[in-house]
Amino acid sequence: MKVSVIIPTYNRAKTICRCLDSVLNQTYRDIEVIVVDDCSQDETEVILTDIINKGISEVPLFYYRLSQNGGAPKARNYGLKKSKGDYVIFFDSDDEMHLDRIEKQVESLQNGSCNCSVCGYTIVNDNGDRLDKIPIVNEKEHLLRQFWTGLYWSTQSWMYSRDLVLLVGGYDERLVAFQDMDLSFSIVCSGAIKLGVVKESLTIFNDCSDENRIMFKWKTEKGRESLKIVFDKVIKRTIELKLWSESSFFIKKELQMFFQILKPEDLRKEWNLVSFTILKNIMKAPSSLGFVYLVLYFCLQKLFLDVKFLCK
Repeated sequence: MKVSVIIPTYNRAKTICRCLDSVLNQTYRDIEVIVVDDCSQDETEVILTDIINKGISEVPLFYYRLSQNGGAPKARNYGLKKSKGDYVIFFDSDDEMHLDRIEKQVESLQNGSCNCSVCGYTIVNDNGDRLDKIPIVNEKEHLLRQFWTGLYWSTQSWMYSRDLVLLVGGYDERLVAFQDMDLSFSIVCSGAIKLGVVKESLTIFNDCSDENRIMFKWKTEKGRESLKIVFDKVIKRTIELKLWSESSFFIKKELQMFFQILKPEDLRKEWNLVSFTILKNIMKAPSSLGFVYLVLYFCLQKLFLDVKFLCK
């Protein structure tokens, strides 16, 4: 079972070697590593070319440089097209894997006859503080809802069947943020997922203050547009599947996230304080009020939550 590790990178000359060292030295050896350079302006190309020319790695290592910067989703899709593995891991060029990560996730796939595997990860900030994120899956609850109760959508967690990623069309190249969320939602909504779970941290997520990080785009205009696109897709899909409880749950989550990234003074002037207060109170209501959320959602889509309008 071959695993392709796809690593998009942009101006990560200072971290790419550390990342690659953790990937190329995996205990599981039937892997290939594909680095897609999104037109970096630093020494990334020199570093990767030198590693390949010296033949340092026993693991197949491929380097592709895009002619212009197109964003992480485009780089990941390019790597997916070039990949030959049965399974794929999309990894970030400033993070690190535990050396047995792939081995343990492959075992979870094989033991459960699964087509996806999720593991835990550890967030490490600039001060060295650590926080473990360990996946917990409740078999009695729909997987979609569990993205907020114990399952994580992050690239630090997932190993996907390559065929399954192709089935959902790969990454949505319109998105500048929330890309991992979108891919994980799409795969779960496909109905074709059978998930293996490794309940331990197998990745280090370096939560650093790098200006090139995708998370810094969350509160930009394009970031808010991305959030709307992602939630529109998952809500539409849950309605199509008649998953009413999940539909109302995600409508509530979309509204909560908008209120987190939009300050009241940024909202349309006509958005009065009474409406704002009522909406906040509605969001605290139990998710069983699915009809209320559905009506609220479609009203907001039409009247208030057009992101392009709000961000003017």
